[in-house]
Amino acid sequence: KPQNDWFVELDFNAAELRCLLALNNRQQPEEDIHDWHGHILNRLSDKELDRNDIKRKIFGWLYGPPNVSLGIPQIEKYYNKQQALQKYWNGEEVTNPFGRKIKADEFHALNAIIQSTTSDTFLRRAIAVNKLLEGRKSFTMGLIHDSMVIDFAHDDKDILEDLIKEFQDTDLGIFKVNASLGTHFGNMKRFR
Repeated sequence: KPQNDWFVELDFNAAELRCLLALNNRQQPEEDIHDWHGHILNRLSDKELDRNDIKRKIFGWLYGPPNVSLGIPQIEKYYNKQQALQKYWNGEEVTNPFGRKIKADEFHALNAIIQSTTSDTFLRRAIAVNKLLEGRKSFTMGLIHDSMVIDFAHDDKDILEDLIKEFQDTDLGIFKVNASLGTHFGNMKRFR
């Protein structure tokens, strides 16, 4: 339970996928990325895929062997795993856009690029949001993968939209942010 009035959780919608899009200089969908995939996949599929099927299919392809096809050229072209590998992996080491270097073989290189870029992007935004909270009752309660949880005081409601804007304004472009609110983790409800 929060020490203040609520927990506010900010997290990137499909952070890893959005990072790969940004690494390939692709425009970010403004909608939920899994809904966006669903429109494409369900148009091409014999049966309607639910959100979990869509996520499983996309992430299985994304983090699977580098040369395995999803069989959906529209998505493969848009994400272009090979382009990211050519740009950020030298055959032995990944260097992400923030200069982080990671030893990686071919199978793990794309994962290293995406995960390190996502982590660095998220941590930079969490630090920026935390700076906006200085001198306020609200404070950062914790960070979970690509999710920032703020112990939020009602008195600070005037800065809530500013916090969301600061979080979404990444070095790689504007990322869609999901925002939830609750009096404890068991009753968090998305409000944005």
